[in-house]
Amino acid sequence: MKKLIYLFLVVFIAFVAGCGKTDVKTDSKTDTKTEGVDVKTKDVDVSTTKLPADWPSDIPVYKDAKLLAAAKTPQGSTATYEISDKLKPVGDFYKDEMKKAGYDADKTNDMMMTDKGGVMIYKKGGKEIDITMGYADATSKTSVVVLVK
Repeated sequence: MKKLIYLFLVVFIAFVAGCGKTDVKTDSKTDTKTEGVDVKTKDVDVSTTKLPADWPSDIPVYKDAKLLAAAKTPQGSTATYEISDKLKPVGDFYKDEMKKAGYDADKTNDMMMTDKGGVMIYKKGGKEIDITMGYADATSKTSVVVLVK
């Protein structure tokens, strides 16, 4: 069930990111003064312009990564990036930088990655970081979704 919730969240973020500048009406604060969408409801805070305020500062960001969307929910926080590079250098970057930041890699990480994408899991203290990556031949871009739980 948790995986279904996270899949829904990723699809929702991608949908919101594709909307561009728009006026979204909710019962709570909505800010569309800048390019992008920022929506805050009782349970979800979504932005196409910034990371959640409590985003861990020790999670690395790949050079020239474009933030498509970020969300904070009761289940965790996510950031979705688009990168104009192939999957291998992006994967190598996260392997190296997460280790430098003191995160322990899950022993199954290498088994969960292919040349088209996969998931890497890291743990440090009480937090778990799931990094999901996929490369699209059609766009020559790598998508990265970082989930903090």
